[in-house]
Amino acid sequence: MGYIGAGPTRFNTADSLNINGDGATVTGIKDEDNMASDSAVKLATQQSIKAYVDSQIGANNELSEVLANGNTTGGNNIAFADNDKAIFGAGSDLQIYHNGNDSVVRDAGTGDLLLAGSTNVKITTSGFGETMAEFATNGAATLYYDNAAKLATTSSGIDVTGTVTADGLTVDSSTGITVNGPSSSDGKLNLVAYAGTQNAEARILAARGATSGTDSRLKFYTNNGTSLVERIDINDNGDIAFMSDNGTTQGLYWDASAQALGLGTTSPSNALTIESSGSNFATMRLEAPSNTTPAAFQIRAHDGLFDIRDANNSAIRMTIDSSGNVGIGTASPTADLHISYGSGSGLLVEDTTNSPSVKSVVTSGNTESYFGATSNHPLVFLQNNTERMRIDSSGNVAIGDSVAEAKLHVKSSGTAGLNISQGVKIEGLGVGANGDAACLSFAAGDAQVKGAVTFTRNSSYGRGYMSFLVNGDASYTNPSTSDERMRITSGGNVGIGTSPLAKFHVDNTNSAFYMGYGGNEDIYLQTTNGNVLFTDKGATTERMRVDSSGNLLVGKTSDTYNTAGSVIRASGMIRATVSGDAAAQFNRLTSDGTLLNFSRSGSTVGSVSVTTTGTTYNTTSDIRLKTDIAPIADATDKLMSMNAVSHKWKAEPDADAVVGFIAQEMAEIVPEAVSKGEGEDDMWSMDYGRITPVLVAALQDAHKKIEQLEQRIAEMEAN
Repeated sequence: MGYIGAGPTRFNTADSLNINGDGATVTGIKDEDNMASDSAVKLATQQSIKAYVDSQIGANNELSEVLANGNTTGGNNIAFADNDKAIFGAGSDLQIYHNGNDSVVRDAGTGDLLLAGSTNVKITTSGFGETMAEFATNGAATLYYDNAAKLATTSSGIDVTGTVTADGLTVDSSTGITVNGPSSSDGKLNLVAYAGTQNAEARILAARGATSGTDSRLKFYTNNGTSLVERIDINDNGDIAFMSDNGTTQGLYWDASAQALGLGTTSPSNALTIESSGSNFATMRLEAPSNTTPAAFQIRAHDGLFDIRDANNSAIRMTIDSSGNVGIGTASPTADLHISYGSGSGLLVEDTTNSPSVKSVVTSGNTESYFGATSNHPLVFLQNNTERMRIDSSGNVAIGDSVAEAKLHVKSSGTAGLNISQGVKIEGLGVGANGDAACLSFAAGDAQVKGAVTFTRNSSYGRGYMSFLVNGDASYTNPSTSDERMRITSGGNVGIGTSPLAKFHVDNTNSAFYMGYGGNEDIYLQTTNGNVLFTDKGATTERMRVDSSGNLLVGKTSDTYNTAGSVIRASGMIRATVSGDAAAQFNRLTSDGTLLNFSRSGSTVGSVSVTTTGTTYNTTSDIRLKTDIAPIADATDKLMSMNAVSHKWKAEPDADAVVGFIAQEMAEIVPEAVSKGEGEDDMWSMDYGRITPVLVAALQDAHKKIEQLEQRIAEMEAN
């Protein structure tokens, strides 16, 4: 037993010491540097307390170690209550806290607030599920909407995805640039170029049309030095007016509905109409470079007179009067074709494909008229594409033969000859009633007449018609009316195989025109059973036809779908069938833009646009065309009803399986995405793009539910 204490008060070491105040009991004093016994009744010596504190400071000198030892709730977090702040800087420059509603990072001091990252810096939602902004090292600064990039900086400017809307200005990938004027006002786009102290100004103006609704017109203005003057006016129906210098009258007018251009008129009646006022001529001037003579020609019309004249000296080169007479070199033609000249050849026809060239001329001298060839070539007269007469280079005339052995050489073995008695007498063969016919007949080597040219009177005053007869039957001696091949009436109508009802009339079982030059690139145009056929030389290969229904067929003879070739139907439909190649190719040159427009009843409902790198398929979606707009209420139900399948095509059973939908099933869910065709046997098809709004709406519904669940989980975790 020992004692603790000094002076008169001592404590026995075998006893306990109770200290009043908190009821603590001390049973002894312990000198233990590591405090390993962790006793609740022993007092530590001064030396052991110092040793233990020194050891703890050396082992736990990091903030995380201090927090781990001092946080009784576990973990390494620093917990701050609402409005408790983490403050940095001598003057509370940077403060981080939550005010009960919002989380706040506040820079209240001098200098900038810097956010630095080793690679990129991102601003995201609390769960890191959505990016709101991203800043890349040596790259773009990008802003997001609903986790989708919308605005990004580039090396040359900015890149915007979607629509840019500013006060009165909208830039959209589908509708382009829209400039909206104030309410009840015009939309104006002013273009100003700065030139010294005076601005050069131009304006494009979108104005309301003459009627209510969305009708509009587009106007273009330029500044004449004093004020803006209207130059072009495009109406809501497509008409275009090009204004005069003062901008008040329309000098050039395009009528869109008539597809006609008017000069001096706003009501063009033809593709190009030029009108004059008063006694002025309607004139069109054709300019050539100034170093040519003449430098220009004028084409004029007035009071039934049409002429072409040299604009330099006003000399008339050609005239057509109100009677249809054509004058060359004269302003007053007195015949169907009237040529007047002071010197030259008159009418010259020249073939330059041969060497030397072949030249034919119609001309006159002081007292004589000339018709013939100016070159050293024979002058040949043909009938029925057969030589009937020629004048050779020596001036000899051959009739019925190709060689003239004298000045006049007539070859004929038939009874009908050529009687020359104070002229030429052509005797009739009795073709026609009462012998009112004159005939020039041609006999073959066997003395049988095989051809004739007759004139038959069929009315008073000697009027009638001329017939060309050809007999191919060896049993006939003389041609008869049944052998008529061509007829020319007193009215100037020409008929082949018929009495003509028009200027040129062809009628036969297989009527045909033969067109060719020099035996090359010949083609036949013929009709059969109501079809018009275009065939090659010899009519062996058909190239094109217009059938009896008015359809144009190229490369095929009937309007069948599975035969290669092209069809333009009279109804307007175009169909092309190709084996092993593209059925159609469309190519836009020079610039990007619309390649195809799709319309219904004259209104554009879609288009295909191309650039140098891709193709865009556009469908009308303008809000101005829509009504009864409402959210999709049952999008999730529709989505869950869709049956996505894997399948193969019956037409290609060996091909790999593909994925898709069944059109008949989808018609019950999204009928607007399914096309059933016009007949019962038509195959059903789908526009997969039309289910996109349903998918988007369903995804939005799911996202809202996810946000609600996240909120509930957060609340549960907070409680």
